[in-house]
Amino acid sequence: MKNLRSVIAAFIISLGMLSDYTLPKSLIAPFRMQIPSTMVLFCFPLCGALAGLAALLPGVLVSIFFNHFAGALIFSLAGACWLYFKDSGRGLALLFSYFSSRLSGAPPAIALQHCDNRLSEVLKNPLIMMLCIISVILVLGMLFALFYRGAGVWFAAVAAADALVQARLCLEPDRNTALPFIRVAPGGERSLAFSAVLLAVVMLCIFPKVATLGAIVVLWVWFWRELPGIEEFRSGLSSDWITMCGFWAALLTLLCGMGLL
Repeated sequence: MKNLRSVIAAFIISLGMLSDYTLPKSLIAPFRMQIPSTMVLFCFPLCGALAGLAALLPGVLVSIFFNHFAGALIFSLAGACWLYFKDSGRGLALLFSYFSSRLSGAPPAIALQHCDNRLSEVLKNPLIMMLCIISVILVLGMLFALFYRGAGVWFAAVAAADALVQARLCLEPDRNTALPFIRVAPGGERSLAFSAVLLAVVMLCIFPKVATLGAIVVLWVWFWRELPGIEEFRSGLSSDWITMCGFWAALLTLLCGMGLL
């Protein structure tokens, strides 16, 4: 029973770090306990995958009671809500703020420094607002296509990719304190790698296609191995940069999912 409580507590902690919206205190209270950081790391991608499946559930129910088109529509809205609003729109704001600075000629380090996490401020730029609207429409269309073509479960991989990248970057030092966001003993990151491999195998079994392998390679090579060591992150990261990279990974994974159609 204690082991079960520990696992649930680790999932609650992971969800609290991924989302700005916390569960009711009455629900959390029975699970307030000390949890090893390795267990939290292990649960991070799994928590993301469960969130993706939760977004799929309304679409499945509507599809059963009404029709498949309505189910796809509801799923696309539910998936987009999780993708864009779990962090109050900060991922979207940061990513477009970064690309806006890069397009204006700022080098990567300067662009990162000037990232704005306030969506309302970022959208004051008419060009950025137009690009954001186009991106939202494209994401809604991709989510609709995934569900309509029977590949809605791929959204679990999308949400898991976001969580995985955030967890990986949380092992790096905070630029303000020089301490990791999540401190683990040497080798503790293996628990995160293990859950990532587990999810990768499951997704390859469900979707044995090149697109699945491509998404896994991108996440492993770029987000797991290369991104933490780039020059811009040498002095440490900020929580905003971690949020932005997780959102970026989710969008790329969703784009890879189009190869499943």
